[in-house]
Amino acid sequence: MGLLKQAESDPSLLSRRLLVDLPPDRTPLLIPADARVEAGKVYTVEELLELVVAHSDNVALDALYTLQLRPVYDRVFADLGLSAPPPAAPEARMRVKDYATFFRILYNASYLTREMSEKALGILARSSFRQGLPSGVPAGVPVAHKFGERTSDGGPELQLHDCGIVYHPKTPYVLCVMTRGPKLVGLLSTIRRASALAYAEVDAR
Repeated sequence: MGLLKQAESDPSLLSRRLLVDLPPDRTPLLIPADARVEAGKVYTVEELLELVVAHSDNVALDALYTLQLRPVYDRVFADLGLSAPPPAAPEARMRVKDYATFFRILYNASYLTREMSEKALGILARSSFRQGLPSGVPAGVPVAHKFGERTSDGGPELQLHDCGIVYHPKTPYVLCVMTRGPKLVGLLSTIRRASALAYAEVDAR
């Protein structure tokens, strides 16, 4: 959102080219190999943004941070009246309600222009991670969402989160499911079941 806000006044920002010169050791396990950034390759800012948002590629995120994005990051939170967590802290936390706020703001185009809001939602809808919220809704229903995975304090417990907009044909809604536990398969199942229950409830109304 911060980059797209900057691009509203500087459209050339998204076409700026950056060399990825970072080791590929921070890539989530749940994204396909062909959706990962390649070290030693040049990408545009827009391409890196797609890799970060649609595929949760942390190496691409590190490349974007070479643009000195901390002020941009802080500005978004300040503009929205939220407290910014440290971007690279080992255990950065955010309330689920606050995280969901970003999706509501994108949907309503109340921070970015309509064009940039639609660009952001389009990238979110192209997420390669289909085992979370999308797996609990009927085929063909778009879901603009962002997933995240991590270990808890470096221990054996895993965290898996998925949050986004489910475009129910009559009533689009925001759903965020955050999970933690010892096995990934159980976390995936929990998110899928929660998504299916939410969709059935909205559909029944």
